[in-house]
Amino acid sequence: MKEKILQLFTEGDAHLKESKSELLASPDDQCVGTNKCLKAIKKYIETYQLFLNSTCVLTNNFHLLLHEITEKDPEFEMFAAKIFQVKCFSEESKKYKEEFFLYDNEVNDVINIALEIRDYISKKIHFDQKFLYQYQGTSFMAI
Repeated sequence: MKEKILQLFTEGDAHLKESKSELLASPDDQCVGTNKCLKAIKKYIETYQLFLNSTCVLTNNFHLLLHEITEKDPEFEMFAAKIFQVKCFSEESKKYKEEFFLYDNEVNDVINIALEIRDYISKKIHFDQKFLYQYQGTSFMAI
């Protein structure tokens, strides 16, 4: 199970790294950046869900994911509104690709929300940076 948890977490890191590149280096591609950021958040949430319940069934439904996690960790509720904010940006970007843009503060918010969630979960599942860098079976790159 630890292997799967680490795999999901490092996939989240890869999506977040790509998201930061898209949002910060290519402002014309904010649609791609917001979607990758949401993917990163989803991977982190799946990681935590699997950590809390090794028999869980992974789902694409954020509502169900958050419900299951907050039943075991009520403190995680503090991220619900933030997650749905990024989800809203992502859905808007898919729907209105040509008209979609984020203000500079919104770009920072999207990235910081993902980083906050990442940091919270990494502490809860006892993954420190040293552990992540030393893991042999991954192509993890620092973000």
